[in-house]
Amino acid sequence: MEEQTKKIYPHERLLRENNIEVSDLDRGTQQMISDLKKTLNMLYAQSQRKGVTTEVSANTQNKIETYDRHICNDILDYLDELEEKQEEKQVVSSSQSHSQTTNSQTTKQVTNDSESNDSEKSGSVGFWNWE
Repeated sequence: MEEQTKKIYPHERLLRENNIEVSDLDRGTQQMISDLKKTLNMLYAQSQRKGVTTEVSANTQNKIETYDRHICNDILDYLDELEEKQEEKQVVSSSQSHSQTTNSQTTKQVTNDSESNDSEKSGSVGFWNWE
């Protein structure tokens, strides 16, 4: 009996190259992947029972490719969402860093102002000494 090599579908390559687990994807995409695997396993089992490599009809092959294309689109959408979230985090992080710098500068100014107020309370303003 001839050993069949497993074809790697584009959605499998996308998952592998981007280190994505099926469980990371939304339920609809998970279901499509599950359905496609069941279909492919059924076709493989049929070919094993017959003992020969069977050809899949053009109609079935088109359905498999269409399903795979939809899965790929959902994976790409997931990757886009991840990228957007990372960009948002960077913007928030950047604005927080800027805010902390501004707060630090404001604190220094307030400290300097309070020191000058302390000197005014003791009776000296500028070069005048009121003591």
